[in-house]
Amino acid sequence: MIDSITRTGIRVVLVVPEDFDSVIDGVEHVIRAQFTDYASLYESICNLSNSLKIDAFIPLNEGTVIQTARINADLGLKGYSVGTAVSSRNKFSSFLLWNTLRISCPESYLVYDADSAWSLAKSKFGGRGVLKLVDSMNSQGVISFATENDCIAAFTKLNEMVSRSVDVSRLEDRNRFAYGLSNATIMLQEYCAGKEVSVELFLSPQHGDLALAVLEKIPSSGPYFAETASYSPASLTSLETERVVNLAIQGVRAMGFTQGVAHVEIRYDGDTPKILEAGLRPGGGYTAQLVERLTGNNLYALLAQLSCNVDFDFIPVKDAAQSILFGGVVYQKSGNLISVKRDVDIDSIPGLEKLIVLNSVGDPVRAMPESAQPHYCYYLISGTDRDQILESHYTITKSIHIEIE
Repeated sequence: MIDSITRTGIRVVLVVPEDFDSVIDGVEHVIRAQFTDYASLYESICNLSNSLKIDAFIPLNEGTVIQTARINADLGLKGYSVGTAVSSRNKFSSFLLWNTLRISCPESYLVYDADSAWSLAKSKFGGRGVLKLVDSMNSQGVISFATENDCIAAFTKLNEMVSRSVDVSRLEDRNRFAYGLSNATIMLQEYCAGKEVSVELFLSPQHGDLALAVLEKIPSSGPYFAETASYSPASLTSLETERVVNLAIQGVRAMGFTQGVAHVEIRYDGDTPKILEAGLRPGGGYTAQLVERLTGNNLYALLAQLSCNVDFDFIPVKDAAQSILFGGVVYQKSGNLISVKRDVDIDSIPGLEKLIVLNSVGDPVRAMPESAQPHYCYYLISGTDRDQILESHYTITKSIHIEIE
């Protein structure tokens, strides 16, 4: 990520939590700040900006979208408004906005206790629904249910998550600083049982509103929705692709988003695509690498150059000649990583281009719904067709055996 930006000639300042202790190469400066205290965060940045000219701040993950918007606004820098950032982070605000404008999205309600959540789910959706934190980190804090007991358990778990201190260790929940901050904390949403896609958008005055990629996800019926794989080409017709792209653009435009990079998640309810949420930043995991392999355009570099008013060469998007998949092996429970066994030599799997292991034996690890990164590893697979890359993906997931205590 840092290399992709610095290769453009842009110098990078990285803002990280104050207890972040990893060595970071290739950056001009590192600001270690308190993310839960905006005044302190802003002061730390101002202290540096007095001696080093900063042209723009860009968010690199969902939890920093609002802080980034506030900093840009307070320093008079380019970026989307704080209101736009808040409307993207608050999923119920997103729903109200889209619903008012008749933009297709799942029916949603605020809920304040477990009993009323079940009663509402039963009357509105026949008992099948999704409970989610209003301002969670995408899949973190999202739980589906189909029975009263499961609904009550889901509400109890989410309420426990938002009740813990924002100063909880990042090891326990690295994104606690970013959710549970709105007055309404838990929402009930219609469950959409169909296929799920993400649309990776790039909006700019020069190039217009473009979808760099439409990625299909390996289906999940819940109760949790951790990313296991996204791939291209998606199994959509050209008309279906056009429809989800237009829906994604409508969704972010409605929020006041006019330029930059956005990651929009859409799920089908029967034949109808409905927008679940819109992240105003690059997609997580290996999404950026997947998009670059498909199009030649790096999302981080595009966003940095656009934000800094730097001229850049954009590679026109065309139909990809190959199939690409970004996948990950997901933890099924939280605890300490005891052992990892592999049935096959992972490096010999057809089409495997990249693999990064995120944890070592002995590490504490977190599963859904409490984790925004519940993965043992990420990987990128390429091939000649969709079936080939999916076969390699399933070979990896079936051959890695993880023991957690």
